[in-house]
Amino acid sequence: MVHFFALGALLFAADRFLNEEPRKVTVTPGVKADLVRRLTDQHGVPPTEHQRTFTIEAWKREEALYREALRRGLDRNDPNIRSLLVGKMYAEAELSVRFSDPDDATLERFLEEERARYERPQRYDFEFFAFPRSDGQTEEELTKFLARLEAGEKPNELGRPLFGATLAPEDFAGRVAAPLAARIVDVPLGTWTRVEGETEAWLLRVKEVSGGLPPLSEVRAAVLDDFKSKAREKAVREKLDKIIALYEFEEVP
Repeated sequence: MVHFFALGALLFAADRFLNEEPRKVTVTPGVKADLVRRLTDQHGVPPTEHQRTFTIEAWKREEALYREALRRGLDRNDPNIRSLLVGKMYAEAELSVRFSDPDDATLERFLEEERARYERPQRYDFEFFAFPRSDGQTEEELTKFLARLEAGEKPNELGRPLFGATLAPEDFAGRVAAPLAARIVDVPLGTWTRVEGETEAWLLRVKEVSGGLPPLSEVRAAVLDDFKSKAREKAVREKLDKIIALYEFEEVP
């Protein structure tokens, strides 16, 4: 008897569900045009009348099932649907963000603030003469060479080995004597400088330093893209934070 009543209640509920007033879905011209556009993009040619009718009918079936699924709450407690909808909220917020291009002063500040992103490794193009102290004439010879260099004579025509390299500071160790390496990074550019060591002395000239923070003119496109990306991210976060602030969360044991 209990089973009989339970079955009757189930059939009554099903009959009531199937005989509810139909739910109205308006198929607008915009919906039809969008479906036709998708078909055209997919096949490369406008759809036939049969294809058009079939696609619209298929859309109606999907739309009805989609709306019914929402009505029954089938979208709830599904992590995949939850992630999809949250993602669409982010996408909608991104599409709504609008701002004009910043001026160069703003980009200069951004370049300085984010310098670690754009800085290039510094490399020193340098050359030097070495004067071993063991020959007993270091002071006299070094002074003579320095005078000739300052007088404008070409380094490679002085009859003494001229050494040179282009290195980053982290590559100095093992390739350049420590006293010399310590001075490469701070001597005046283009000037011959005397450097003292325990067993040697040197005449050093740094010809060029490359790397470091490039000027805005060299990296403007990248800086502009990064600035817009960061500004857009900030604007989207603020927009979504306003929506989240509308909700009050209560934790219950």
